[in-house]
Amino acid sequence: MKKQTKSFILGAALGVGAGLLFAPYRGVTMRKKVASKLNAVTDYVKNMNSETLRSDCLGILNNIKGYLEELDSAKLKNDAILVGSKLKKEVNKLAGKVKEVSEPVVAKAIEDLRCNTVVLLKKTVEKLED
Repeated sequence: MKKQTKSFILGAALGVGAGLLFAPYRGVTMRKKVASKLNAVTDYVKNMNSETLRSDCLGILNNIKGYLEELDSAKLKNDAILVGSKLKKEVNKLAGKVKEVSEPVVAKAIEDLRCNTVVLLKKTVEKLED
């Protein structure tokens, strides 16, 4: 598969994941849907040609999945903020890795995911404040 096609597919998968962050679902359901999309991206990354890039991205995706699970179980505002900062850091790492080798469409999808993650974290903190 050509690099442009792979980049487009990855961008589309990440875009769908980012779109789910704004879906009208309860927090738990929404995070499960995001985790499902992250699994799809993980499957795609496993088929990448560059072993180093594949390994780096898989590690980052596993961290993101773990932080989503922690966020789901957060009961206190400070816990959510701490997990949120870790999650944001990992999404930014993934964005950096993908930008190194991808087309602009993928970079845009990752940037959307990063921005939407921030919104999700703010909503989680607001909910815990109530």
